[in-house]
Amino acid sequence: RQPTEDEIKKGTPEDATADAVPTSGGIPDFWLKVLQNNDATQEMIQERDEAALKLLTDITSTTPEDPNTGFTLEFHFDENEFFTNKVLTKTYNLVEEDFDYLLD
Repeated sequence: RQPTEDEIKKGTPEDATADAVPTSGGIPDFWLKVLQNNDATQEMIQERDEAALKLLTDITSTTPEDPNTGFTLEFHFDENEFFTNKVLTKTYNLVEEDFDYLLD
């Protein structure tokens, strides 16, 4: 059964099954499109990258205690044939040089 409006406001009822609650599949190829249309990343995306990037489900970021030292991006993927890890991580360290910050 589908939950009522009151149940939705209170949370999922105990007797509701997972397949009874509609879920969104999201926008197809969302992260691929984001990366292809972002000025900072669009030139980095090659045709050979598209198949793997279609399986990208989320990008998260974390910053250390001192955010002026850098940040880490985590790329979350569905299971795929390209690599075994579901999360690929890239850490950027900011280096102060001539009062401009450069990505290392």
